[in-house]
Amino acid sequence: DKEQDGMNNDLIEIAESIEQKFNPELTGEELINKSVQNELDCLEGLSSNILNELDINNEDLEKGGYLEEFIKLVSDAQNAMEDRLFILEKGSSFEKLIKGNRERQVKDVRIENENMKPIENSYNQIIGTYKNLIARIKFIFRDFKNQIDIDNFQKRGRLNNKFIKAVTSEFKYKKCFSRKIRQKELKILLLVDISGSMKGIKLEAAKIAMIMLCEAIYEIAQLRIVLFTGDYDAINILLKDFNDKPDPKKFDKFGCHANICSNLDGVSMKHEAEKLEKDVLIIIISDGQPAGSRNYGLFDAIKEIHDVKKIFNVFAFSIDAKGEYLDQLYDKNWILTTSTDKTDLGNKLIKFCTLIVKEFFR
Repeated sequence: DKEQDGMNNDLIEIAESIEQKFNPELTGEELINKSVQNELDCLEGLSSNILNELDINNEDLEKGGYLEEFIKLVSDAQNAMEDRLFILEKGSSFEKLIKGNRERQVKDVRIENENMKPIENSYNQIIGTYKNLIARIKFIFRDFKNQIDIDNFQKRGRLNNKFIKAVTSEFKYKKCFSRKIRQKELKILLLVDISGSMKGIKLEAAKIAMIMLCEAIYEIAQLRIVLFTGDYDAINILLKDFNDKPDPKKFDKFGCHANICSNLDGVSMKHEAEKLEKDVLIIIISDGQPAGSRNYGLFDAIKEIHDVKKIFNVFAFSIDAKGEYLDQLYDKNWILTTSTDKTDLGNKLIKFCTLIVKEFFR
């Protein structure tokens, strides 16, 4: 028993000596501090855990046959702790230590080449079910288009229907011409979370919203749709590019990825933003906090999304999820929707884009 007590005391001294080497002022990251404290707590209790695992009895204590293995395990634990603390002093994270300093990557793929788990409702079924709603939406945006595209008071352009009056009367000549005057071009990047938590009715609501938006703004704005998921690395899946017409076959592959089910919101968004021109509007549809493997979480996403927000306008539509983290990620630029009404997301997305179009072309 005295031998065992002595080893316990030695382990506690090791933990205390390591703790003294760690200067908490070296980093302000609460997550890392907490991880270090957990490691120290773990080390202090290591002796009892090891003794239990080795199933030591009185006979073993008398023989001392376990001692060499015990000392080796303790030494390995101490070396691992010192390595981690050294990396902290250099400003690195545990995540990079585990992955050999490799940063998270993003793989760009096209939906037609990926193994997906499509939801049941097809593009044409959605168009048929919600045709009246889509028709009303298209009418609103078509009116915007007419106001934007046509200027009836130009001196140059193509003849409009007033040219007859100009020929047969003293109607002012300059009113005979029309021309397109699209001075601005609205571009929208729509990012859609397809992680496992979105499976089911949430993805169905997202698909309805995407199709409604495509139909509504097709003639007035350019829309790029990217689905995102991941594990340690992210996968960005292109469903529709800015200049593409909506392709029902591609939309009908929409669903969760067959092999990957986490989400790295910030990584995927930052990667897409690096490709964009400055005036593109970014909209993200998701249902909760970022959650990737190897400790990727809220605080990682906050920094990446805020980097994007310095350059672009970013708005989030959250399905069935709200909390302080939404303010942390997007400030007040988020809208809550419910999946119990399949068109709630689509309706709110259209109302939002209506305001955006009015403001953009004002």
